[in-house]
Amino acid sequence: MIWLMVALGGAAGAVARHAVGQAVKRWAPPSAAWAATFAVNLIGSLALGLLVGAAAGGGWDPSGGIGGVVGVGLLGGFTTFSAASVEAARLARPAPPARQTPPTRPGRRTPRVRPGRVGAARAALAAAAHGLAMAAAAIAAAAIGLALT
Repeated sequence: MIWLMVALGGAAGAVARHAVGQAVKRWAPPSAAWAATFAVNLIGSLALGLLVGAAAGGGWDPSGGIGGVVGVGLLGGFTTFSAASVEAARLARPAPPARQTPPTRPGRRTPRVRPGRVGAARAALAAAAHGLAMAAAAIAAAAIGLALT
């Protein structure tokens, strides 16, 4: 029976995650699509820290019973480290440059514009910073949750 409850908690967490993503899309510009994942991971890490801290203080197992349903199921379905990883990888790809088509004579091919090394390096640095900031913020939120209990 616990397996079913964890699965239902995971489904509820995934639906809640989707709702947060849709809400952020309504008010945030497209360049801030990462904000939903960042917020979800902070909220989920804080909540999991609170759950584990409460379990430690109360002497109960956070992975069984209601702790398993909430921690593994609900918060596991809610938080999105895989989405954060994809967003970091997406940031690592340099944006395609503006395509400029120089005037050509008949019979000549239009040269292709390729992203430079500077753009790729800058994008990789942004992706690394995003990933580290996401991890640091999530760890800090979990630590705060633990400290509050």
